[in-house]
Amino acid sequence: MNSFKLALFNAKNNIKIFKLNIICMVFSIAVFFNFFSLIFNPSLDLAKSDKLLIKATLYMVSMLLVFFILFFILYSNSFFLKQRKKEIGIYTFMGVDNSKIGVAFAIEVVILGVISLILGLLSGMIFQKAFLMLLTKIASMDRVVTFYLSVNAIIITTVVFILIFSISALRGFMTILKSKLIDLLNAEKQEDKILKTRYLTGILSIVLIVIGYLYSRNIFTDTFVIDATIVIFCIILGTFLLFSSFLSLVIKFMINNKKILYDETNIISISNVAYRIRYNYRTLACITIIVAATITSIGATFSIQHLLKSTTKLTYPYSFSYVKGDSTLDEKVMDTINNSKHKVLLDIKTKYLIFNSQKNIEINKNYPVIKHSDFNKIITSLKVSNLNTIINSTKTLADGNAITVASSNDSGFKDNQALDLYGLNVKVKKTINAPLLGGRFENNTIVLTDNDYNKFKSNCYQLEQSEVEQIFQGILVSDQDNSLELSKQLSVIPELKENLNSYITYYTSYNELTGVVKFTGLFLGLVFMLSTASIMYMKIMSDAIADKKKYEILMKLGINESELYGAVSKQVGLSYILPILVGAMHSFVAIMVLQNFLNKYLEISLVLPYLFSLIIYVIVYILFYLLTTRKFIKLVTA
Repeated sequence: MNSFKLALFNAKNNIKIFKLNIICMVFSIAVFFNFFSLIFNPSLDLAKSDKLLIKATLYMVSMLLVFFILFFILYSNSFFLKQRKKEIGIYTFMGVDNSKIGVAFAIEVVILGVISLILGLLSGMIFQKAFLMLLTKIASMDRVVTFYLSVNAIIITTVVFILIFSISALRGFMTILKSKLIDLLNAEKQEDKILKTRYLTGILSIVLIVIGYLYSRNIFTDTFVIDATIVIFCIILGTFLLFSSFLSLVIKFMINNKKILYDETNIISISNVAYRIRYNYRTLACITIIVAATITSIGATFSIQHLLKSTTKLTYPYSFSYVKGDSTLDEKVMDTINNSKHKVLLDIKTKYLIFNSQKNIEINKNYPVIKHSDFNKIITSLKVSNLNTIINSTKTLADGNAITVASSNDSGFKDNQALDLYGLNVKVKKTINAPLLGGRFENNTIVLTDNDYNKFKSNCYQLEQSEVEQIFQGILVSDQDNSLELSKQLSVIPELKENLNSYITYYTSYNELTGVVKFTGLFLGLVFMLSTASIMYMKIMSDAIADKKKYEILMKLGINESELYGAVSKQVGLSYILPILVGAMHSFVAIMVLQNFLNKYLEISLVLPYLFSLIIYVIVYILFYLLTTRKFIKLVTA
């Protein structure tokens, strides 16, 4: 039998063993193919300035997906190779050359890879319509992204995954080539030893993780790259030491505590975990890091929607705003609104002046200037969430002082910064975040006392500036989330073509971009979840094979079915619970750090997005836990 026939024979016989691995690869390939189909889909060309950002996001996510899939395939093939060492040893004992066996294994990997590739491409094509419908729903696109069979996407997907499978096949070939007959035949007889108890490194693991957590609290500074590197290093190293050393301390405590050890079937499950931890701690630590990264990325991805809504409310507190012209413009606007299904909830008119900073600030910017009394009137009318706090912090504003109201695009002035407003000298007391004139102006709004405002107005007149005082008009309508049609009707009014700021236009535009990010993050997270759960499944099945003889002896000694199930469920449960518990803790800290950073500019909570992503992960892990427990029992009782 030549290498090719041997590979076909093995692939056919082992297809059931590879079933879960193939399912994960098919799903990953289908997602990768659809990401690139979107990149080449001409329907996305309808997106204006966001087109490049959307495609760049898809490219980056696709590349990240490739690296993770490479890791997953290399790990899974390493697992399968380890389980088949005795089989390879028998072939060697029969006189088959190692190189021939290695070639057969490599061909087998490529065959199964090609099967996964074909099924993945077919699945991607079949479910592309559903994929696109989900994209338009999540991204709230007001356009139809049509089905498009991209030849480029097929070619790229094929080349990338053939390359991945080739790398995996070559790695397997080299491993078999270097194998020794005695090691292959005795692969299942290698004795597991309890990991040595290391108190110092066990305590160090907790110290490193705590240092990483504490250091991350002030990570968003000018030295972000260095600080982030320190945090990541401490947490990753601490996690590896946690599973290699601290976990051994916990297990030793449980073994020494007779009440815990002899409770029901704990002696079986704890003993098995104690003997396996020496070889499994690296896998558990890697999965923990991936779990933490996945929960954090999904949580952060879904928090984008919360962030967008909060930013929009701050930047665009009005449904529509414009600079007031003659009275006929107001009549046209009101007639258009009254003829729609929307009602006017708020109508604000505010006078303002423009301060050009070219003369006394490095960067040339135009800043709107308003009265303190008008400022109080606006934020009261807008029913700002922290209204009392803002009013109390600004009510003592005195002549010669100013406050600035931050916009999303301007970092504002420094506290106690002196300003020369065309001869009127004032000092900035503080900068606050509050909705005021909305997206009408890119830069901060300067708020002066009514007396200083009138002085500044006189100075402006002396400089003979045209249109010295202008009138800002802000209108809030009912059901503004569905006011896109009304926005289009208002935009055709000649005076508003270059003069209209619309909440729904801004929100829709940015929601498409954030929606694509959320969409790609969701699918990337699903791939990570399925793959890590599959790795856990393979690791535990490896333990089941190693523990089979132990359980056979226990059954001969009279252990009943319920006791067997209890022992297995605890052993399997520990392997699933530990990574998700530690990973959830890591991700919670990361999400809270991000939330604290964002709260400097916006009041936003990321707890719900975090809980949402954690619940998804827990559900997936519970399903895999039940599957693994069932398979474990079936294997050891066969």
